[in-house]
Amino acid sequence: MRKWMPLIIALLMILPLASCKGKAPKKQIASPARKTISRKVQKKNPTPRTVQKQVSVPEIKQVEYNPAGRRDPFLSILALTKQKIERKRKKNLNPLENYDVADFRLLGTIYNGNGYFASI
Repeated sequence: MRKWMPLIIALLMILPLASCKGKAPKKQIASPARKTISRKVQKKNPTPRTVQKQVSVPEIKQVEYNPAGRRDPFLSILALTKQKIERKRKKNLNPLENYDVADFRLLGTIYNGNGYFASI
């Protein structure tokens, strides 16, 4: 197999050259240059019977931008999504969960048959 490898590589390198068969590429025939024709434009003399049409211009309504209900285009969409998630968490909390743990003071623990409870 090792003896045949250089021969195979040489054949693969010669194959693209053999497909050309010595044909020269065709030359592109240049198209004849276009002749420019100059035309003289004659100005028409205004006739006294020229009728001017009255063009009615519609009134332009002034548009006012109202950003109510739209997001701020300069804020990150990811930041807005995080704010919405935090608002949902706060809505679903119990009244005691709205306070920080540091705000409470432990008075004692109570045990009934089901388990221990904190008295705050």
